[in-house]
Amino acid sequence: MDKSRYDVIIIGAGPGGLTCAMYIARAGLTPLVLERGGPGGQMLATELIENYPGFPDNVTGTELAEKLVEHAKRWGAEVAYGDVKEFCARGEDNAICVQTAAGEQLTCRALVLATGAAPRKVGFKGEEEFIGRGVSYCALCDGNFYRGRDVCVVGGGDSAVEEAVYLSNIAKSITVIHRREQLRAKKVAQDAAMARDNISFRWNSEVEEVFGTQFVEGVRVKNNKTGEQSEIPCDGIFFYVGIVPATSYAPDFIERDELGFIKTDMKMQTSSPGIYAVGDVRRPMGRQVATAVGDGADAAIAIQHYLLEYPW
Repeated sequence: MDKSRYDVIIIGAGPGGLTCAMYIARAGLTPLVLERGGPGGQMLATELIENYPGFPDNVTGTELAEKLVEHAKRWGAEVAYGDVKEFCARGEDNAICVQTAAGEQLTCRALVLATGAAPRKVGFKGEEEFIGRGVSYCALCDGNFYRGRDVCVVGGGDSAVEEAVYLSNIAKSITVIHRREQLRAKKVAQDAAMARDNISFRWNSEVEEVFGTQFVEGVRVKNNKTGEQSEIPCDGIFFYVGIVPATSYAPDFIERDELGFIKTDMKMQTSSPGIYAVGDVRRPMGRQVATAVGDGADAAIAIQHYLLEYPW
């Protein structure tokens, strides 16, 4: 087999990309998964995953990543290191060209973008240190760890306020820290948050530091109008200041939304024929392992039909 020529190349070895590879390989096609870091994507930064179906006793992000890689390889998928720098649209010969930072020139009949997205970091003291030990960016993922405890939510947009409401059913108290005097979230979300007795607000405030010993014990904030500094004791802090899709390598002919996420149809097809996108890179409703897996399966099924019409 020509090792530079594949039926499908998948950029990104997160749950969406690996699921897509497994389905493609089971269909007797040749998929190559290129990953510039460790296979697993954002799962690798998740200590415990409690809500993935089939694992009632929980599974670590690393363990689940290993199982997904093993499953894809079992059916013949190739998973390799590769930092993709650019790719082209489908040519007259039905081929899509992919170029890596190492100078490799690869071709495929269908391409899947599965590079995910990452929370925008704020950059204050203690943020990196306490990730997974009190600092979180997903209440749906980690909220259950704070059942009956005190938490803070940073942000004033839809995501922050909606997640504060979600947490109000789990945590003892929620303090929403916002740098402005009023929320930016839609009115229905604001009304829901204001109606919860265990949600309070710290206005005109910005986080300066998260502190603790082994785990988060509190957060230091500064009022941006008065300059007054104060501490809020808490067991966890959730940040919602934006999500950044990993699309810097994607050319302009791949259509994106106003936040930079790749637009797709229900078959995960992008604006360019033969090129698909799955998982967080396309702005799903919920940034979950389960939603990425579903995207990967949908894309693989669509690709199988697509390739019938576009042989080499």
